[in-house]
Amino acid sequence: MEDPRLPHCRTPTVNHTSLKLYHFTGPLTLLRAGLIRFPKAYVFLVKGKCSPQYLSILQVEPSREIYGPYDSLANAKLPPDLERLIFETAARLHPTIIPKLLLVAWRVKNWLEPVLYRVLFVTSSQILHPMHQFNGFHVFNVDILIKAIDTNPPGFLRRLVRSVLIEDTTRSKPFEVQSVLAACGDATSVCMDFAPGPLLPEVAAMRSLCRLRISAGTLLATDSHIARPLFPHLTHLELLEAYLPNNRSSWALDADDVYIKLPRFPNLTHVAFNTAPHNAVFVKTVHDDRRLRCIVFLVSRPVVLGAASPFLHDRRFICVQQDPDPRADWLRGADGGEDFWKRAEAFIEARHKGSIDPSEYNTPHPNLWDSVYTI
Repeated sequence: MEDPRLPHCRTPTVNHTSLKLYHFTGPLTLLRAGLIRFPKAYVFLVKGKCSPQYLSILQVEPSREIYGPYDSLANAKLPPDLERLIFETAARLHPTIIPKLLLVAWRVKNWLEPVLYRVLFVTSSQILHPMHQFNGFHVFNVDILIKAIDTNPPGFLRRLVRSVLIEDTTRSKPFEVQSVLAACGDATSVCMDFAPGPLLPEVAAMRSLCRLRISAGTLLATDSHIARPLFPHLTHLELLEAYLPNNRSSWALDADDVYIKLPRFPNLTHVAFNTAPHNAVFVKTVHDDRRLRCIVFLVSRPVVLGAASPFLHDRRFICVQQDPDPRADWLRGADGGEDFWKRAEAFIEARHKGSIDPSEYNTPHPNLWDSVYTI
């Protein structure tokens, strides 16, 4: 129920025993970040002119006394668990203010560092401002992360980082990139958007890795005689097309190239290709792998399968329209949002239940796209 004292207030989006979180819009100007007291029982989370221009408010039941005299801000106090919830909620709603919130107090720094470093977008570009952001995610320069590693206790990033996207490493020294990867050894999701080369040992050592986006050329350049299987927990693999030194596409391979030279992943269930492979042997090799539950071609326009394609009646197969910026899609998924994997799984499930024609394999429907092509 809307509170008449809060104009433009929407239904609570978070509920606790004695806590309700509201958002309402308005052209409000940032006065300060932190906590200020509000008459009766309201606490402002963030007062500000933000991108979505949200003002977030916590309503605490009046029966719970949390303030001193109303004329004394110095006496205003909150229980630690409520204070932590306020700062964490503010950080998630407005990630751009996290670096400033880290300066409020040591306890706030400890609460918010996991939010800041949970998804790590790393670049070696030297032109980025330290506060640079991409779709709400902080973009970290390699130099900044090296400094964070050197000035924090051992295991600092290993404890905090769960997902890593690394791009544009050309301006960084190889050992610096490797140092960052080694420091993120417990990451469960990795995206490496740079030129193919042998798989870095620091990535190969990530035993908790569940999702990997990497150049097919990187896997082809990796020693195929590794005794132990790589990534024992890897379930989702996205391969990017690469051109090899002889100018062959990584998709123009025979079966030996695909599964003898490539490391095996014992728990792989989802595989995606950022273009539609045309090589018949390659396609058949992927189709014949019965471990796979989801096979995705990321395409710019709908695909029409030829009559001889093994995927024509394969219920695991789907063509998904690729996001204009694949980094944005990957970051959404790493942060728990909807990415192409979730869209593909939802489509396959709907097709299985009969709400989508079993013969359909393009999403969105081809009628919504400009053109089609045949493979």
